Amino acid sequence: MKQPGQLFLRLLLLLCLAQIKPAAACLKDCSSINVKATTTEINIDTLPKNLRISNVTFANGTLFRNSPLNNSIGGLSPGVQYIINFQNGTELCCKNITTKPSAVSELKVINIGTREVTLAWQNSDAEASKYTYWILSSPKNITSPDKSATITGLEPGTLYEITVFAQIAGTEGDATTIKTYTKPSPVSDIQPANIGTEQVTLMWKNNDAAAPNYTYVIYTDGNGISPTRNQTSQNKSAEIVGLQPGTPYNFTIVPLAADNMTKGDLTVKRLYTRPNPVFDLKVINISTTEVNLRWQNNDTAASQYTYIVVTEENGFLTNKSNTYQLTTTVFGARITGLIPGTSYTFTVFPQAGDKITGGNRKNITYYAAPVSSFNCTPVTKEPKLTLKWERPAGKSIDFSINTFNDAWSNETLVLAGILDTTITNLNYSTSYNVSIITRSCGKESLPVEITCVTSITDPPAPVEKPNITSITHNSFKIQFSGFVSKNGPLMAYAIVITTAKEGNKPPNSSLSYTYSDFKEKKTNTYITDVMTATQMRAFSSRSDSSQYEMEVGNRLKSYAYSNAPLEPLGSYWASVAGFTKIEFNDGERIVEERSYVSFTPYSQAIALPQDPGKAKIKFCIECFAYIGPSWVLISILGKTPIDFNERRLGSKSIKVENFESYFKKQQADSNCGFAEEYEVCITSCYGVQLCIFTEGEKLASLWEVARHCLEERERGDQCQRLGVYKKYDFVTVKLFIIHGTVMVKNR
Repeated sequence: MKQPGQLFLRLLLLLCLAQIKPAAACLKDCSSINVKATTTEINIDTLPKNLRISNVTFANGTLFRNSPLNNSIGGLSPGVQYIINFQNGTELCCKNITTKPSAVSELKVINIGTREVTLAWQNSDAEASKYTYWILSSPKNITSPDKSATITGLEPGTLYEITVFAQIAGTEGDATTIKTYTKPSPVSDIQPANIGTEQVTLMWKNNDAAAPNYTYVIYTDGNGISPTRNQTSQNKSAEIVGLQPGTPYNFTIVPLAADNMTKGDLTVKRLYTRPNPVFDLKVINISTTEVNLRWQNNDTAASQYTYIVVTEENGFLTNKSNTYQLTTTVFGARITGLIPGTSYTFTVFPQAGDKITGGNRKNITYYAAPVSSFNCTPVTKEPKLTLKWERPAGKSIDFSINTFNDAWSNETLVLAGILDTTITNLNYSTSYNVSIITRSCGKESLPVEITCVTSITDPPAPVEKPNITSITHNSFKIQFSGFVSKNGPLMAYAIVITTAKEGNKPPNSSLSYTYSDFKEKKTNTYITDVMTATQMRAFSSRSDSSQYEMEVGNRLKSYAYSNAPLEPLGSYWASVAGFTKIEFNDGERIVEERSYVSFTPYSQAIALPQDPGKAKIKFCIECFAYIGPSWVLISILGKTPIDFNERRLGSKSIKVENFESYFKKQQADSNCGFAEEYEVCITSCYGVQLCIFTEGEKLASLWEVARHCLEERERGDQCQRLGVYKKYDFVTVKLFIIHGTVMVKNR
């Protein structure tokens, strides 16, 4: 017997099942209705008035959504087939439509070959396993049921644009595109077009259609001898420089596609650079039937070379050619079996470790004996070299003396009986190679060569005067160009000061005098500063290293010379001494007899102004010295005006610095000369005017007061107004300020 609860559940299930109406498959298509689908939505154009959506089902008939529905159905899944059922009361029709698959994501190239590319991607749709993926590219399109595909039949080093999209039931998803290059083909047939001692030129082939767009990377590996480095080339050739002679190198060439990222496979070529030829080849230890050869080779790999020695007898090759592998650090070979009195030529050339790559040949012909040694001595302060040598063994006719450098050469012949000579017409302070060759019976010995340097001398004297700037009451700056160094490098400069100019330039005897000697009245000319070669850069101009500037009067000391402040109101002349050689005695004074020196012409006269501090003090003392008599005069006169006649002339304004020459041209009464009487007037802050008369002042006083006016004006001190008057019978001279410039005015 069934329980009451079980009966109730069965009854409820039957009632629910009765309410479910399975949808039928789409048997009649509603052709008049236009339906569009996206990945998650179906949009229906305007429905005819007599139609409505009854429901939406899956393709298997399972109900997705009942009516009523509007014309947009959302919340769908990508790549799923849906049936939309329509009815108008009596008739039914339907639309079978599939939503678009989602676009693939994370599309990437997982393998690149020269003629194929493998792609992989992702698609997270629930129906993704049922999709067919289309891969579109040139030259062909392919499909794949998986989330990866390999495209073949491509061209090396070529750019391809590949498009991938999913498809189901004829519905295509949005496309995803990627661009990629295929790998360039590796280069082939690498050959050395040229092999040098420090460079190698390589050539290679690449037959890809895209090869003109390739960049080639050349890696150079010195097998531990030098670090690996690389360079690039746009052509199918390259010159690799900076190599070591006689050294093996691995040259690796990698082609890059036009994106400069996609690499082809590498190709390696191993080559040796060419050894440097031997040098300093000479014959030693000569006997009647054998000689010993010696040579030098400074290559790093020289000890690993094989040296080939070829012997020629009277111009013909012999069978005495030999190969020598060095067993010691001495570069040499012993040649035996020679015929006495016969001329031999010995040729030596090195071979690298591959026993193939050879250096250039160096030969020597032995017949006349060379001089064993010789001395080369420069002539003091003259552009000459004196040579002396020892007599060589055997007979000789004469000696050929060759003197040369990069810019000049000369040959001198000296008869065999003479063992010395002097080479002339040389330049000062210049290096020359000098070689002596013994000549006998039409043959020449090996040259014996040494390097000599000619003497230095006084530097060429400049024609330009030094330039004087920044003049103060006790110092100034002197600017000058560096002396020409054709007679030897400039080792030092010195500043010469004089108060009594005698001639256009200082004498050499002035070099030993110091400021102390000047103060003790021993001399009017002295050295105030010395600048050595190590200090030249510190004094050179920032814009031109050949221009120098030094300050006179900066209180510094160099060697025994004090750069002491100068005397205000003094007149000085300055010159610069340049030294190619400078020597000091124990007291650190220049030794003129052992120094090589030239001088610039004296500068223009340097007139120092008054000390501004002393001028102000002097002015105040004079003011207070006369203030008593002035007040007495004011008390006596009271307010009674004092009349005096004054003839006024036409005014003319001139600058202070031009006033002295202007004044000298004036025709003033000798009893009223300019230096006889001044009237100095001050209007104080309290409005009291004080007039002071002074006598016997110099013209410089006028300039000093004018300078004082400018200083007061620059400080913005408006407390006092200062004027200076000079009394003549008919003329008064007054200082005043126009636009910041002190002027002198006749009135």
